[in-house]
Amino acid sequence: MRSPGAHADALLPHVLTPDNVGCGHLKLILKHPEQYGVRPGLANAPITAVFRALWAGADIDYVVLQGGHAEGAVVQVSTGGAPHAHTRVPKVAPLSEGEQMFVQHPDVVARLRNQMAIFLGGSEPLLGGVDTEAFAKAVDQLANQQLGATLGHLAKGLPLYQAQVTESGTVAVSGDAII
Repeated sequence: MRSPGAHADALLPHVLTPDNVGCGHLKLILKHPEQYGVRPGLANAPITAVFRALWAGADIDYVVLQGGHAEGAVVQVSTGGAPHAHTRVPKVAPLSEGEQMFVQHPDVVARLRNQMAIFLGGSEPLLGGVDTEAFAKAVDQLANQQLGATLGHLAKGLPLYQAQVTESGTVAVSGDAII
């Protein structure tokens, strides 16, 4: 990970080659930008920036993940209602008793996206005006498209479980769908 010096420009295309990208999500965006609704060069920009900063000596904790995907299910965890700032969000380990799973928190990410829309809506001078509701709706649609694309590639054929956790800590699990 040390600087390749004068060879950086020659090395950069290799770190941007999809089959050399270890993150399944980023790899899929690079391979299928149209499925993700992403301009082809957009996924390259943050990867390029990280490697250029890393090679320039930035203190970046770059971790190379080992192995492939071995998830056996997808678990969507809901909070049983619209989350708020003090909602207890259950922490679900993606590895339990030797089994891996994809874990999603759709209620929580929807709240975070909405909060970002409100923040950006209040930044009108910077952005030239943002319709908060339209922005939040567009971001949710794109996020759901991207989630569907990732699950379609990485979780196809896996069972989908819904885990609803209430404020009191009770858990109701259901699952009969296959992705």
